[in-house]
Amino acid sequence: MLTIDFFILEQIVAELAQQITGASVAKIHQPGDDSLVIRFWNGRQNLKLLIQVGQGARLHLTEQNIPNPFHPPRFSQLLRARLKRLESISVPGHDRVVELNFIGSDQRYRLVCELIGTRSNLYLLDEAGLLLDALHKPHPSGDRVLQRGKPYSPLSQQDRLSLANVALAPPPSLTDADSFEKWLLQNVSPMSKG
Repeated sequence: MLTIDFFILEQIVAELAQQITGASVAKIHQPGDDSLVIRFWNGRQNLKLLIQVGQGARLHLTEQNIPNPFHPPRFSQLLRARLKRLESISVPGHDRVVELNFIGSDQRYRLVCELIGTRSNLYLLDEAGLLLDALHKPHPSGDRVLQRGKPYSPLSQQDRLSLANVALAPPPSLTDADSFEKWLLQNVSPMSKG
């Protein structure tokens, strides 16, 4: 299965923004432990957004009919109660993180989709940036602690060089393709192994 990288994700989100921004939330399903389907009505058609975390993390529209559990899981029930209309969708940094901003029943909400392999997760935040709940119980890592009712702590952005910087130059000590590839993956953002 193709691993989704930043460049592909950025293009997917740009296409999604054209189709679902401003759409109302019709239904939310959680067909599996690692997946969520949000059905949108954009005024012309029903669209189903599939968000998959964990192994094979992805985010895209689907026409597939995915069976749902008889009893909706707790996370999907919370989303159903809160999310009413999609205000925007974006990739806020240079990592595989997507933010969906919603107008809710009582305030604005943000659904943060961290699509980074086995550490992938979905987080629902209120308009103050406090963590309301997550698809999976967050595991602390390094300085990053994620607890309900506390401010959401985004993924740490390493001190990396920007690919957008045209003056980017590798150190002269790099003499072969393997060492150059390793340097790019460790020091330049966004960069992914293709």
